[in-house]
Amino acid sequence: GPKGSIAKSAPSKTPPSTKTSNSNSAAPSPAAGAPRVPVHSIKVSKKGLVWIHVTLPKSVPPSVIRLDAKPHGFHVDTGKWGGGYSLDAPWPEGVKVHLVEGEEAEAQLNGGQLKVCFRVEGAEP
Repeated sequence: GPKGSIAKSAPSKTPPSTKTSNSNSAAPSPAAGAPRVPVHSIKVSKKGLVWIHVTLPKSVPPSVIRLDAKPHGFHVDTGKWGGGYSLDAPWPEGVKVHLVEGEEAEAQLNGGQLKVCFRVEGAEP
């Protein structure tokens, strides 16, 4: 009947413009409100510790730094301070970090140098 022909013609009406808008959004555009990603490094020690070193401005107060460790990686940000520093980094490949709910990670802040230590799952404390 006529209903079937209407259903068939519907998908072809999709405007081709949707394809171009998708590729634009995928390209990273440095927006003014985009967070700054601080310089950082991750090292795994032989003792089974993961050291995260994040370089922030020397004037950063400890109170604005937020740390969040998740099974797939960790997050550090300074909220809106300093233009908003934000870092999302995955754990090193093959490393499973020991996360305890409610347990604070060991963090040191020294002149903008933030060092955070996590234990690798299964490593001897």
